[in-house]
Amino acid sequence: MEICQGVALHVLPSKKFKEIGWYIRFLQPLNEERASVWSLLALMMSDRLEAYPSKQMMSRHLDDLYGMVIGAQTIGYGRSQVLELRMKMMHPCFAHDSEEYLTEGIAFLREMITRPLLNEECLQEAKRILHAKLKRMRDDASQYAVSQGLKLAGKGEALAVSALGESERIDCVTLEEIVEAHRTLLEESRVDIIVCGDLQKESIEERLRTLIEWKDRTRPVSTHYAITHERPCARQVETRDIPQSSIMQVYFTHTDITDADYYALRVMNAMLGQYSTSLLFQNVREKNSLCYSIYSSLIAFDGALGIMTGVEKKDIDTVLRLIDEQIETLRSGRFDDALLSVSQTMIINSLRAGDDNMNTMAALQYQNDLLGRSDTSADIIRLVEQVTWEDVIKAAKKLEHKATYIVRSEEDADETDHE
Repeated sequence: MEICQGVALHVLPSKKFKEIGWYIRFLQPLNEERASVWSLLALMMSDRLEAYPSKQMMSRHLDDLYGMVIGAQTIGYGRSQVLELRMKMMHPCFAHDSEEYLTEGIAFLREMITRPLLNEECLQEAKRILHAKLKRMRDDASQYAVSQGLKLAGKGEALAVSALGESERIDCVTLEEIVEAHRTLLEESRVDIIVCGDLQKESIEERLRTLIEWKDRTRPVSTHYAITHERPCARQVETRDIPQSSIMQVYFTHTDITDADYYALRVMNAMLGQYSTSLLFQNVREKNSLCYSIYSSLIAFDGALGIMTGVEKKDIDTVLRLIDEQIETLRSGRFDDALLSVSQTMIINSLRAGDDNMNTMAALQYQNDLLGRSDTSADIIRLVEQVTWEDVIKAAKKLEHKATYIVRSEEDADETDHE
């Protein structure tokens, strides 16, 4: 249901849950200059409100609402960035006065959206929190390798931009920028309100329609794309004082998430490295004992695929060779039907399990909104089941290796790197 132009309401009724989940997602273009502003705003919107200006008051009010839980985050969707506000509340039927409790919950959500406490003190605290989060990510060699690999492969494109922002930009953000971003969020950003739980649409439709005096918003926002450029494959090595080396390899899939062969790519990825039954897991980890973990992951809205592993420094070249061999196995069709079948089954089981998870249900609904479709998990299962041996080969052949980023342990650090 569209509340007004650019503001949509989706109610996902389900009797499986004893809670009601609320997901308010604001969409805006992703760019390096603004990403940090939106990340700081998200932290501030879930911290304190004008009506509850101290952490103690916020905590007490949430306790009064039967332990309501709130949160916020920013997420990248291809060329766009989402600021999501989340709220989980007990089902109103368990409250002393169910109607009053539902009204109070929606009123609190309105305060989160419209009247967060935006002052200099809250901004400085948000900056400290975000700096600390980014530092933890940099200190974790595997997370750092992933982020640097994406930057190396996606230079000049959205793939290279973190939806969390960058440390060097955080300290430059002003309160005026935060206030302006909040105004943009209320007046210009595309909004999707997703409600999941045992509620009927009719019971909350009018309440949510009047949640805020929403304004029409018409600014188009691009999300999904299939990244491509003509630059040769890049390789970069960095040395750190860490016990184990980390490797991130990035491939362009040349497949948009809306393409007809996207689900062949999804099955191919499952066969390559998504599950413990995959080629990477079995042939690099299990048979050769070269790493503790290795996996591949689709970055679907950017049309990319990443392979991540942690290895001993002495085994780096061997692992890279074995990764190439597994991809070649898929490209040449030298895999048996059992691998295809079990990989399809693993995806299907995951999709079915998602029907019992509130966050997964909301994520699927939002993906449908962005892609302009209405696929259910059953629809996706049928598409996965239709993927053939030939489809997998075709998807694998489209993979183009674009970057390798290695964070290497300091053992033998005096060796000269010529990459």
